[in-house]
Amino acid sequence: NIGELKLYAGALAFSMFCEVFFLYLFYISRGQTISVKGIDFSYQKKLLRDSLPIVFQNFAIVIYMKMDQLMIGKTLSSSELGIYSIAVTISQVIYFFLGALIGAFYPKIAEKRRNNENYEDEISTLAAVTVMIAIIFALCCIFIIPYFVPLFFGADYVRAADVIKIHSWAGIFVALTEANKCWLVFNNLQHYSMIATAIGAVCN
Repeated sequence: NIGELKLYAGALAFSMFCEVFFLYLFYISRGQTISVKGIDFSYQKKLLRDSLPIVFQNFAIVIYMKMDQLMIGKTLSSSELGIYSIAVTISQVIYFFLGALIGAFYPKIAEKRRNNENYEDEISTLAAVTVMIAIIFALCCIFIIPYFVPLFFGADYVRAADVIKIHSWAGIFVALTEANKCWLVFNNLQHYSMIATAIGAVCN
């Protein structure tokens, strides 16, 4: 439905506008001002050049995270796709939590990196913590969450529990990837992360 697609695109654009707007309010509330004067465009170009691998990596992530649903939609029925989509939505909840957790610790690790302190131990600890959280979540998906699927989505989606039990273990690799991405960015090696993600998309 084109109308629903436009509504979704509008809601997404509005949410991004709100995010930028409130960041701007926070910035000026700290006594800062925004002006084009004094901008070091050479530094901006360097930032853009260094961030391009991350941009392409995120594009590849979108491809391989949706490719499975596209393949199922083409090879199986729409009901099977609906069951799988519900399962993936539930099992991927942990991805956003892991990303938020790593994002919260990122400034602290970056500060240690800037001060030439041992930041790699911080990354290792963060990776261990996020992997442990992913394992706990996967175990919950095996023993607990399947009982709530028919309760929240109805009996027609009870088979989604079998997909959740398997798909939830992907969170472990997401945790390792996100922690590894921190180390790569700090060492300006993010193009390796882009290559690995692109290979994963092609294999998928």
